[in-house]
Formats: sequence, C-alpha cells, structure tokens
Amino acid sequence: MFLEPTYQLIKGYDIVRVEGYFVERFLNLCMSRNVSIWNVKKISEIETEIKTFQQDFHKLKTIANITKCRITIVSQKGGIHVLKQYQKRIPFLITVIGCLLMIYQLSTRIWQIEIAGEFTIPIDELCKELKEENVKIGMRKKDLDFDTIKSHIYRRRNDVVWMGFDVRGVKAIVSFVERTNIEDNSVRQSPCHVVSNQEGIVEKIFVREGTKVVEEGDFVQSGDVLISGKVTSLDGTIRMVHSDGEILLKTWYVGKATIPFEKDVPMPTGKKEYDMIVKFGNIPIKFRNNGTNFEKYDTIRRDEKLLVFQKYQIPIELMMTIYQELEIETIFYQKEQALELAKRQALWDLQRQRKVHLTDIPEDCMDVQIDDNAVTVTITVACIESVGVKNEITR
Repeated sequence: MFLEPTYQLIKGYDIVRVEGYFVERFLNLCMSRNVSIWNVKKISEIETEIKTFQQDFHKLKTIANITKCRITIVSQKGGIHVLKQYQKRIPFLITVIGCLLMIYQLSTRIWQIEIAGEFTIPIDELCKELKEENVKIGMRKKDLDFDTIKSHIYRRRNDVVWMGFDVRGVKAIVSFVERTNIEDNSVRQSPCHVVSNQEGIVEKIFVREGTKVVEEGDFVQSGDVLISGKVTSLDGTIRMVHSDGEILLKTWYVGKATIPFEKDVPMPTGKKEYDMIVKFGNIPIKFRNNGTNFEKYDTIRRDEKLLVFQKYQIPIELMMTIYQELEIETIFYQKEQALELAKRQALWDLQRQRKVHLTDIPEDCMDVQIDDNAVTVTITVACIESVGVKNEITR
C-alpha cells in the first residue's frame, strides 16, 4: 500500500471537481463501471472533488452526461503532464543528465590518495612505491589490485610489515605499519658512541659499556661524545664496542615575552566578501573570483568535499575564500595587566620549548623589566634531564 501513491504519480492522475444535484449517483456509476477514483472530498452539497487516472477521464464524461453533472479538471499531476511541463526546458534537462553522467564517470576513479599510519619512512619513498604500482590520481577503482600491490611492496621493502587499503568514494586511504625491530637489532649489534643531544653541565654519568669521555661538572654541547665506543685494552689494542650508559645533564630553558602598554590590534568590522570555486574532478569552475576591495582584511579558506551518506566522497569540491574586513584599534594596558599577560606569554614560550605543562614558577626564576613603554618578563628554569643518543661509528 505504501507504493500506491508513487504508482499513481508515475501513471498520472487528474483532480476533478464534480458539480450537480446527483453527485452520489455519479459516484455509484463510477464504482459500477470500474472507474478508478480515490480521495473523494465533499466540498458542499452539490460539489465534490475526486482523483482519477488520466486515461479514465473520458469515462467520467459519459457518466456526467447521464447524471446531468458538470466535471472540471482542477489540476493534473504526474505522467505525461510532467513531460509537457518541461518540454520547453529540454536543453536544461539534457544539461542536468549530462552533469549526472559526468559525476558518475568521475566517481568511478580515484581523485585523492591519503597515506596514513605511524612510521618514520619518508613520505616521498612511500609515494614512489605506490607510483611504481600505478596507484595514482585519476586511476579507475577497478584497476586497484590490492593483493598484488601489497605483495610487490612487501618483496621490495623489508621495513613495511603491513599495508591496508580503504576506498571511500573517490578517496583512497593507504595505511602503512613499519617494522621497528630491524633497525633496533642492527644498532644494538654495531659499535657506536653515546653523544649529547642537549647543551648543559654533566650532573651524573654511569657507563655500562665503553669509555667515559666527560666527567661530572663538565660543560658539553649538543653533538659532543659522552661515552666512546672505542675501548683501549691493557696491551694497547683498541676494540670497538656498542657503548651504553646513563647521563644526567643540567640544562637551562629561557622563556621571554614583551607586552607594550599601547598595542594596535586588528579587529573585524563584520563586513565580508566571498570568492567561490566549484571543482569537478580536476576542472575548476569560477563563480566569483574578483578578490576584495578591503584595504585591511583577514582571509579564511574553506575547502569542502561533498560526501554521500556522510562517508563516501564524490569528485565535487567547493572552495570558498572569505575576506573579513579589519580595522586597527589601539588597546591600552595598565601596568598590572601588561605584567600578568607578559608572565603568561613567557610561560607559554617556556612550555613550547620544554613540551611539558608548567604551573608554579618560583619568583627567583623570573626577571621583570618595566620601562615607560612596555613590560618584559624573562623566565629561566634549570632542569635535570636524561640525555644521550647513540651514533654509529663509521670505519
């Protein structure tokens, strides 16, 4: 039953108004002569509206003559009337059908390749591997032979332990998992030095294997050898070992910020202008691309790929550039406000270097300079860090 309205619309029907004193007899004759009518709606004592198929309308004329009723077509829906309605718009319909066919054709190909996963292999090398297997932009989806591609790459590279393919619309996501134990085993077996990767003063050094090069209290720079992989025996012979140990270094970090009492800040006025480009595959169509007439402005770029069912991409991309007009406003800070803001920015600069979250900084680690124009805050903290990276000895 739920498909019946769709069937009626495809077949085409008329909404007919029946007027006369014998409307009931009119309806009874329609039923007895198998004329399809539905949605009978009484308007008044002598007026009724019905729906009937277009092909049965001539039968209604005969029944109307018998019952002395007058019938009038109120509107016509579906069927041939839709084609008549759009017969003057055939070029438009052809254009729409052509666009749909083009979208379908473009959707059968790959227009974006994304490489995902956690690995240290250069992206360029992985792209080159995929290119050798003819995985490229514009290729047909049915040409992607996943098993063959993975088999060839596995044979060429022993640092890739797993590959995965996921095709979503016109986007192919290639995932890589790197084999991490190959390099570790080779480094563990090869002779190497332990070198510093920081600058500071040696607080503690403990050698498990190798020769100690620095002492506690020595100042070292990044790249200096801390534990040598060259060991001299009692008879004077030199042998190469895989040096190992633990080194603690006292390092310093400095965060600095200056906040002026008067500061010019660009503020949005609320006025905006837009540029828009719709991209079908690799073909851009510019709807508006005139730039902006604003003297000072901020630019926001939005690229949106159309998705089907919130998951599958189709090869249509909307690229919009928004220009926001700006005007310069002068902000005035009190000394206390500028000092607090400078402390926060200096702390943020310090956290950016340390990559840790710092909260309470002692006052003796903070230097404050105030002049007539600005406040400058410098925060210096000392840390004890475990340092040292292994550097293979080249013969």
